[in-house]
Amino acid sequence: MKPSLCQLVSEALKQQEEAGFAQGTISLSRRVFNRLLAMAESLGCSDFSDDLASAFVADTVSVKTGRYCHTRYRLHNVAIARLKAIQNCGRINWLHNRYIFPNREMPNSPEYQNLLENYLDHLREDEKHDNTIDSYRNVAVKFLIFCENKSIRNINEVAPGIIPLFF
Repeated sequence: MKPSLCQLVSEALKQQEEAGFAQGTISLSRRVFNRLLAMAESLGCSDFSDDLASAFVADTVSVKTGRYCHTRYRLHNVAIARLKAIQNCGRINWLHNRYIFPNREMPNSPEYQNLLENYLDHLREDEKHDNTIDSYRNVAVKFLIFCENKSIRNINEVAPGIIPLFF
């Protein structure tokens, strides 16, 4: 028996907590999933389907501006990808399932990947412009990879002298 949409959403939020996501990030995900649940209710469906997923991804208009919102588009895509991962595999693969830019450069360590994801979520919560987020991401990824190459496995081990070496 396929899990209901509510069960999939609950599982996605649970897996985010288990993965150590910040509470702000989980709250943002909860708001996005609540939009999906409201849409499903308005369409009279309780199951996760391709039609519901497509309609949700297509819902890109900001309620504040009435215009296309790329952040909303990306958040909706991430939410759908996570639900599909749970439906198909039972788990979200945090290490290899990069939802928006699968071929982008990434640090290798799970700790740095999680740190980067939390940082990007923080920037989105602060409503930074997409181009700003992309710029900050590029520098952050390069720095984290630089740290890995210097055998610095924990961000707390970064000595002040490392920063000028990076630049």
